[in-house]
Amino acid sequence: MSVGQNINEIERLFMEISHSFKKDLSIAELIEKLDAVEPKFRSIGYESASYVLGDLDLQDKNDLKNWSKLYASADENHRFHMIIGLGWSIAKSGNSTLPITDWEDDRVFRSMVLDGMGYYYALYRPRRTLTKKIYPDWLMGDDLKAFDQGIGRRLWYLYHDNQTKLIEILSTLSEDRIPSLYTGLGIAFTYVSGFDEREVVSLKKMAGPNWKEMRKGFLIGSSSRAKKEYQLKELNNFIQSEFQQNIENLNIELTDYIEREEWKSDNSYWLDQVPMKNSN
Repeated sequence: MSVGQNINEIERLFMEISHSFKKDLSIAELIEKLDAVEPKFRSIGYESASYVLGDLDLQDKNDLKNWSKLYASADENHRFHMIIGLGWSIAKSGNSTLPITDWEDDRVFRSMVLDGMGYYYALYRPRRTLTKKIYPDWLMGDDLKAFDQGIGRRLWYLYHDNQTKLIEILSTLSEDRIPSLYTGLGIAFTYVSGFDEREVVSLKKMAGPNWKEMRKGFLIGSSSRAKKEYQLKELNNFIQSEFQQNIENLNIELTDYIEREEWKSDNSYWLDQVPMKNSN
């Protein structure tokens, strides 16, 4: 399937899960339903359920108790997507006083929540977010970078087949925000997949010096596909070519590095240790 076909399937699945969500399902029943989804995009099912369950929890003001139970019970391969879904829930609430500071000590968790918020804003408030460049005024520093990462993911879904438009939109944003947007593009590129060698070459030409930022996204986007049942042939070949490692080993190294104390928000140190194809 092509990039466009995969995106259509992802969006269809997300809507199907969110619209069929039943509040009275137990966590075990919900997981059983989600695990019945085809492995290729099963994480999207978990992201959708996370969004709905988080939204219900926030409306009930019950401190995300049900969401936390689902998060703790789900296959860890889906957790990045579940955190993104929680970001959707928080963005929908429109409440900037939510306990986002509770995640100060887990920078990866915090950044993926903010990524989900960025995607939500770009999806449901595109004029405000992409045209007027208006976003929550408490976003700054690394938080804004994570938010922009989510915007970058949304841009891939919108303009994966129109680089001219994509470049045009990127050119309207301040230069300091561009790297994080490219990281988001990289996340979406790898998770959605469906690409061929010609599209890789074209994307690399467009990214230019921001290819390194996209590589960060490739690492994050491929982390949900570490297990064989979630892998895709074109992505496996791309990861092997780009990082000279298979996707399982790459994910193990990424997880190990994130858990170390020297983790930096921009992962630049770790990325410098991963060989690039034909680097010279």
